[in-house]
Amino acid sequence: MTNHPGQVDFLSTDAAVLLVQRVGLTELLRGLVSALEQDFSRWEDFDKTARLAQHTPDGVMELMPVADASHFAFKYVNGHPKNPQLGIPSIMAFGALMRADTGAPILLSELTLTTALRTAATSVMAAKLLARRSSRTMALIGNGSQSEFQALAFVGLLGIQSLRLFDIDAAATDKLIHNLQTQLPGVQLQRCRSAAEAVQGADIVTTVTADKANATIVSRAMMQPGMHLNAVGGDCPGKTELDAAILLDAKVFVEFAPQSRIEGEIQHMPEDFAVTELWQVLRGEQAGRQHEDDITVFDSVGFALEDYTALRYMHALAQQHQLLQPLALLPQLRNPKNLFELLLPPEVPYHDPAPTHCHAMPFQPDLLRSPSTALSLIGVPTDIGAGRLGAAMGPDALRVAQLGPALVELGCEVRDLGNLAGPSNQRKPRDAEHGDLRNFGEAVAWNQAVHDAVHGELDAGRMPLMLGGDHSLAVGSISAVARHCRDTGKRLFVLWLDAHADFNTPETSPSGNIHGIPVACLSGLGPRELTHLAGFAPALGPQSLCQIGLRSVDAQEKHLIKTHNIDVFDMRAIDELGMRETMLRALAPLADCDPSQTHLHLSFDVDFLDPEIAPGTGTTVRGGPNYREAQLCMEMIADTGLLGSIDIVELNPALDLRNQTAELVVDLVQSLFGKSTLVKNVQG
Repeated sequence: MTNHPGQVDFLSTDAAVLLVQRVGLTELLRGLVSALEQDFSRWEDFDKTARLAQHTPDGVMELMPVADASHFAFKYVNGHPKNPQLGIPSIMAFGALMRADTGAPILLSELTLTTALRTAATSVMAAKLLARRSSRTMALIGNGSQSEFQALAFVGLLGIQSLRLFDIDAAATDKLIHNLQTQLPGVQLQRCRSAAEAVQGADIVTTVTADKANATIVSRAMMQPGMHLNAVGGDCPGKTELDAAILLDAKVFVEFAPQSRIEGEIQHMPEDFAVTELWQVLRGEQAGRQHEDDITVFDSVGFALEDYTALRYMHALAQQHQLLQPLALLPQLRNPKNLFELLLPPEVPYHDPAPTHCHAMPFQPDLLRSPSTALSLIGVPTDIGAGRLGAAMGPDALRVAQLGPALVELGCEVRDLGNLAGPSNQRKPRDAEHGDLRNFGEAVAWNQAVHDAVHGELDAGRMPLMLGGDHSLAVGSISAVARHCRDTGKRLFVLWLDAHADFNTPETSPSGNIHGIPVACLSGLGPRELTHLAGFAPALGPQSLCQIGLRSVDAQEKHLIKTHNIDVFDMRAIDELGMRETMLRALAPLADCDPSQTHLHLSFDVDFLDPEIAPGTGTTVRGGPNYREAQLCMEMIADTGLLGSIDIVELNPALDLRNQTAELVVDLVQSLFGKSTLVKNVQG
């Protein structure tokens, strides 16, 4: 969702419910466990503090903040055990996610349901490390609002087959059994008369009580060798569930020790009582369960990092499923230094003669780019660098979709040069002589042909549109553009729209397909035949490239992107910032450029788009930009007035539906040359 300035994304309880229903509870929890593991594994990245709490005789109200270099998050949560008697939940929560660089809120979200989800996911994350792998029976003591989530998480993700249930309130157990019978028809549900009976024979014991009291729910005598105790119940000073003797005989694990020593089961233990923080086990720095007979305890108090993870995870999922609502939370100001303008009548606003606005466009969207009068279409009918056949038909599919006439309608003078000739597309095995790549010689020949054709059109003062073909051909086209820019003294900037980074090297490529290495080649990494097509290497420096839309990136590629300091706005960035803010940041280096001295090259891979609107490509990845986001992207590129050359690649008509992807591409390319939905400048 792309909001106007002043609006933030809002995830309501109803939307969160619908999200769980669409994704499926088990799958959502599985993804949340993975996200938690990733964030806990980068523990040092976070600025952490124990929660801030205000205690009253009836309950507690807490604020839980945490931040890393990119985001700040907080959760407000209460714990009032008597609330159900008033007809409201004992635990209620909401939270927010902000950008760290500006402090601007990104998301305001319910966290009552989400807290139950993240608590269950955290329990599973701990149990994966601490419980015996053979665990099949769990005691669930405390059958209130959190209990279903704990049960479903352990059954769905850890293979628990039998649940032994107890609560001092028999009605709570009735409720739990009723709910679980419909969700877990094959799981044994046993009602127990006491906590001791529930614990008997259990592999895992989960306590999830809410009473604000120093109680002994589980005694040392109940515990047997090998048990894992998951102490999840609502925590605060003076509130415990476990016999202290259990802690003395067990290995105890916590989330954040400073907070756990105040609120957790270990609050009555000496300050030097040994505990291990869970992140240390996740990273292999400390041991978890070492022996089958160990008694392990996860003293969970709920930590702000879990809410940070949950907010980001739910935000991304809700964005994907279009369940977010815009919320007008902040003022929309013409001049951010003039808050009082909100109170002025519309007819007498104050206009700053030179306002600085954090959302100001670096270009003028109401001054539409004058279309080029000299465009050259260069077809390159090969998919020699791809893993699937079909992209070789891409140039002709674009012609069938009337690309040339569509540009002529916008006032462009279009010359179609037809298709280049090159080697056969016959597939060959990996070539050990040339970096274990496939079809190396053929790919070099095609790229040389592309280089020569593109460079010739640039020298003739025309704008080349290279119609691929697979994305390996970008080595030839961008090398030609780099050579032209060096010869003419122009600054080159490349926008790479793609679901993939294409930054593998011959050594790291898992497939050997050359369409996975063009960015590496243009950055000087790879066989000389490709890295030096421009006559020098690298063709692109890190400040000359920005990648947008990435969502399928290999681990080795991530390392190269980081070490080469490439600007990347992946789909997570687009989800969080919106396409407008993403493009503002991506194009910011060009804001003050002289159009006569700057050349913007667009390398547009069709798999940049979401496959729901663009199925005709061989490398689809779910979760890409939708139609309106893609249109905005193209329109904002047009607004720069700097576009000098284009690649259109990876269109595969063999996988398309009645040429709809080709027709969509033509529509988007028209937006690069003046076609716009803009009626009035939204900036006023």
